[in-house]
Amino acid sequence: MKRGMQLGLALLLASSHVPAASWGDLRIGAPLLQRLAQQPSAGRLLLTLRNQGQLPERLLGVSASWAGNIALQQQVGPQDAPHWQVVNEVLVPAQGQFSSLAPDWRLVLQDIPAADAAALPIRLHFARAGAIELQARVLAQPS
Repeated sequence: MKRGMQLGLALLLASSHVPAASWGDLRIGAPLLQRLAQQPSAGRLLLTLRNQGQLPERLLGVSASWAGNIALQQQVGPQDAPHWQVVNEVLVPAQGQFSSLAPDWRLVLQDIPAADAAALPIRLHFARAGAIELQARVLAQPS
C-alpha cells in the first residue's frame, strides 16, 4: 500500500472518532492538526466544511494564539510541479463543501508549540457565520 493511501486511511480513521460541529447551515468536520515530519514546528490543519444552506459562505481565515502564521494555500500550475499561492479566502458553495484534504488546497501552520497537547484551540472566520472556535485534535508526530 502506498504511503499516501496509508496516511489518508489513518486520517479518515482518526477523524471518525472526533464529532463534527454545526453552526447554522455549516457542518464542520473534526479539525485535525498534523505536524510535518521534516519540520515538526510546522503542520497542516485538516478539515472539511459542508454548507447545507441556500447561500454560499466564505472562509476568510483561520487564527490561533499559539501559531506564528497560518496560511490558506491553493495549488496553481500542473500537478507534477505544483506552485502554492496564498489566498485570502475560500468559497464554500451553497449545498457544497470545501476540504483542506483536497490535493489542490492546504492550510499551513508555522511555529507550532513543541508541547504534547491532545488538542489546540483554533478559530475559523467566516463572512456570514462570523468567528467559530473549535478544538483541533493533534495527531501523533510522524516518525
